[in-house]
Amino acid sequence: MLWLCVIYYTWMPAVVFVSYLLYGFLRPFISRAWRREIEEEDEEEAHEQPSSTASARGCLTCPRRGIIPVHLLFICSRNKWRSRTAEEVYRNFPGYVAKSAGTEPGARQRVTEGLLGWADLIFVMEAKHRDYLRERFPEGIAGKRVICPAHPDDYAFNDPELIDLLKANLSPHIAVPE
Repeated sequence: MLWLCVIYYTWMPAVVFVSYLLYGFLRPFISRAWRREIEEEDEEEAHEQPSSTASARGCLTCPRRGIIPVHLLFICSRNKWRSRTAEEVYRNFPGYVAKSAGTEPGARQRVTEGLLGWADLIFVMEAKHRDYLRERFPEGIAGKRVICPAHPDDYAFNDPELIDLLKANLSPHIAVPE
């Protein structure tokens, strides 16, 4: 391998650059566990547990990159009220990055394989949304935690009652903003 580098030394910077560029494009679609395995220098560090302070905030710790926020995906039918409200609740909450999506064709943002791959935790507002994900994206949710807190579609966007209900039902799974 070394002799290839010596013979083709003029092409090596381009090969390294293109490899790095390809990894940059593919990185969002690679699972978080696989990313950690690729990016860690030592295999023992890749299997290290998160620190207690980081996990209390909802973060994962990576010895090389520090604190990594947990990616939350909230899913409802039209992505107009419930899931958008949950996304707003977690918008600037430390330790988390939140996105929302809908399952219906007229949804503001439709659920995609890419969004499911991005998410560490997936919250669906009703059992029918979980069934939709299982039917439509079985590979996308394989190995993912899909949690169904069962929030009815009876609330408007940012309704205080909905926010209280979200906080109460999400608190067993993740830290909740004040």
